[in-house]
Amino acid sequence: MSVAGFLRRWHRRLALVVGIQLLLWTASGLVFTLRPIEEIRGEHLLLPESPPPAALLPAEAAPLEILAAGGSLQGEWRLAWRRGRWLWIPGDGGPPRDARSGRLLPPLERSEAEALARSRIRGAGAVSSSTLLEASPARGEYRGGAVPAWRVELEGPEGARVYLDAWTGEVRSVRTDGWRLFDFFWGLHILDWRDREDFHHPLLIAAAILGVLSSLTGLGLGLWILRGSLAARRRRRRRT
Repeated sequence: MSVAGFLRRWHRRLALVVGIQLLLWTASGLVFTLRPIEEIRGEHLLLPESPPPAALLPAEAAPLEILAAGGSLQGEWRLAWRRGRWLWIPGDGGPPRDARSGRLLPPLERSEAEALARSRIRGAGAVSSSTLLEASPARGEYRGGAVPAWRVELEGPEGARVYLDAWTGEVRSVRTDGWRLFDFFWGLHILDWRDREDFHHPLLIAAAILGVLSSLTGLGLGLWILRGSLAARRRRRRRT
């Protein structure tokens, strides 16, 4: 069998095995490049959360206020404007403290979570549903996310769902139709259609190896044909 015949045969065989996956890799790569990753994450829909001028941090807001309220300063704390007020937020999660009084704040009620979600999304419509997540989902669009968290689904731009920290009201993530399309193709890209997390497994490795071999045999066949074409052209020139 000639070299060209050998390369042609194996290129066809490999293409039959991995051709569809090669197409999916190319299509998913195209989807990944269509929009900036910031838009996929919904950052373009987020309105800034900044205190109004009248809510400047009072001089008495200090860690001493937390101690005076019987709290503890163990671990890291940060001062941030959340839930319409200045809060001391513990670095390891848990209930924040009001920066003025030092008192612990309860978690968000449903109505507060819905109002906060609508206030943070540009062009947000009515609330379609809201759910308190107390366990971190293993799958889905908030897989592995910090809990407790409120999931608030809004009518309006891009089918946005907002995930809020149930203690501070901080936006943990925004999931849109664009993100869900991206995530679907990500599952196809890494051959993990269920969890869409594992890109180090035998099926993906085997498909990648076969894809490389298919590309190499195709490249080799093309070079061999080109070599033969150039040789034939030189022979014709000698005859003339």
